[in-house]
Amino acid sequence: MDLIKDRNEEHKILFLQSWNEWGESNYVEPDLKYGRIFLDVLRELLVTKK
Repeated sequence: MDLIKDRNEEHKILFLQSWNEWGESNYVEPDLKYGRIFLDVLRELLVTKK
Protein backbone atom coordinates (compact mmCIF):
# COMPACT_ATOMS: atom_id res chain seq x y z
CA MET A 1 0.00 0.00 0.00
CA ASP A 2 2.94 2.32 0.58
CA LEU A 3 3.80 1.94 -3.11
CA ILE A 4 0.53 3.53 -4.23
CA LYS A 5 -0.30 5.94 -1.40
CA ASP A 6 1.12 9.02 -3.16
CA ARG A 7 -0.49 8.35 -6.55
CA ASN A 8 -3.51 10.16 -7.97
CA GLU A 9 -6.84 8.54 -7.10
CA GLU A 10 -7.36 7.14 -10.62
CA HIS A 11 -3.92 5.46 -10.46
CA LYS A 12 -4.29 3.80 -7.06
CA ILE A 13 -4.56 0.22 -8.24
CA LEU A 14 -3.53 -2.91 -6.39
CA PHE A 15 -3.45 -6.13 -8.42
CA LEU A 16 -3.37 -9.57 -6.82
CA GLN A 17 -1.99 -11.82 -9.53
CA SER A 18 -2.99 -15.21 -8.17
CA TRP A 19 -5.64 -15.81 -5.57
CA ASN A 20 -5.63 -19.62 -5.62
CA GLU A 21 -2.61 -21.21 -7.33
CA TRP A 22 -1.65 -23.88 -4.80
CA GLY A 23 0.24 -25.92 -7.39
CA GLU A 24 2.53 -22.97 -8.08
CA SER A 25 2.86 -21.99 -4.39
CA ASN A 26 1.22 -18.68 -5.20
CA TYR A 27 -1.97 -18.17 -3.22
CA VAL A 28 -3.73 -15.89 -0.77
CA GLU A 29 -5.71 -18.34 1.34
CA PRO A 30 -5.41 -19.75 4.84
CA ASP A 31 -2.85 -22.53 5.19
CA LEU A 32 -1.33 -24.66 7.94
CA LYS A 33 1.92 -22.71 8.15
CA TYR A 34 0.65 -19.11 8.34
CA GLY A 35 -3.05 -19.51 9.05
CA ARG A 36 -5.09 -16.43 8.07
CA ILE A 37 -2.38 -13.81 8.61
CA PHE A 38 -2.06 -12.78 4.94
CA LEU A 39 -5.84 -12.42 4.58
CA ASP A 40 -6.06 -10.45 7.82
CA VAL A 41 -3.28 -8.08 6.74
CA LEU A 42 -4.90 -7.56 3.32
CA ARG A 43 -8.25 -6.84 4.95
CA GLU A 44 -6.66 -4.34 7.33
CA LEU A 45 -4.89 -2.55 4.47
CA LEU A 46 -7.84 -2.53 2.08
CA VAL A 47 -10.62 -1.47 4.44
CA THR A 48 -11.26 2.22 3.96
CA LYS A 49 -10.77 4.04 7.22
CA LYS A 50 -12.64 7.32 7.47
